Amino acid sequence: MPETCAAREVEEEVGRRAGRLEPLGFIWTTPGFTDERIWLYLARGLRPAPQQLDADEALSVERLPLEQAVVVRPSPEHGYRMRARLHVRGRRIGFFREGTHDLCDAATTGQLLPATLEVLELLQSRLGRDEARSIRELELGENVPATERALLVEIAPGTAAGDAQRLPRSFDVAGVTGFVVTRPEAPQFVAGRGHPHVSDALDLTVEGAGAHVRLRRHVAAFFQGNRFLLQPLVETVLGLIPRGGLIDLYAGAGLFGVSYAALGRGPVVAVEGDRQAAGDLRDNAAPLVDLMRVVPYAVEDFLVRSPMAGAATSEAGGPPNDATNGWTVRVSSGSPLTSMTSSTTMEPANVPPTTTRPWLSSPSQLVLPNVL
Repeated sequence: MPETCAAREVEEEVGRRAGRLEPLGFIWTTPGFTDERIWLYLARGLRPAPQQLDADEALSVERLPLEQAVVVRPSPEHGYRMRARLHVRGRRIGFFREGTHDLCDAATTGQLLPATLEVLELLQSRLGRDEARSIRELELGENVPATERALLVEIAPGTAAGDAQRLPRSFDVAGVTGFVVTRPEAPQFVAGRGHPHVSDALDLTVEGAGAHVRLRRHVAAFFQGNRFLLQPLVETVLGLIPRGGLIDLYAGAGLFGVSYAALGRGPVVAVEGDRQAAGDLRDNAAPLVDLMRVVPYAVEDFLVRSPMAGAATSEAGGPPNDATNGWTVRVSSGSPLTSMTSSTTMEPANVPPTTTRPWLSSPSQLVLPNVL
């Protein structure tokens, strides 16, 4: 039951036991991509309880008086989505209705831009019977101004190689800057055209410092955000993080980590296990080679191999020529990963101590962005 789950999460993550829970309704976490719902409750009558975080959780609990207003930045209600998962059934393209496999018209949801809907209508008109039978899903990714739009076309299991090779002609339309075709049973790109990446340029300002950041991301890499709030979100989050070394877990394409380093707030270790996202992350971090190191490991593996799992004076890393560039993580004392800081330093292997590069030598902030 949702109420039972809510009571457990308040205790495990917040460290409080609720006397009672008042239901506030539910929200869809990512409409148009999944039918996942989250129920909301107001917890009252709180009493202290042991916090029980998982190994990869780092939460900071803050107290705010009810009299202090929470500022919410407004957003236009329509056209905010930059990524969508659509389904193809019977020569129609659309979203699934909640809890079903019934298609609904994407236009009725208001989530996509009018220009995006026009492209989908054009694609739908070009789908012949054979093409529609071969395609099951479409992943759509756009940049903020929607000047770049890429598609990931997922073909149905058992689709013949020849049919897959003929698909590009159906997607070679105005408004689509690139696409790739993939098989779900053996994830690999079997056809494509154009550029399967989209890019955004952010002109960020945080505490008086400015930076121009260009971020590229592949359509196959998960990225979800509100196009109207993306830049203010980054500026707000980074403004809340103290200066110093940063370990960015689940870094994705580097929205937070690359921006943090570009603003000169401190050196960054960015951890991302997804192959496509890690490739984007490397490219986006390349101009900041003196400030960033990309670790293409699953976060769980990174935490197990790193000293943040709790062992004192332990280390994790690899030989100088592997994907970590020979970096080693060390801690002076073991501690569970239960707060936003750890006494962690990161230094390069086989680098003379006289180097002037700004190594991670101050307490590192752990950032686990769950929204982008």
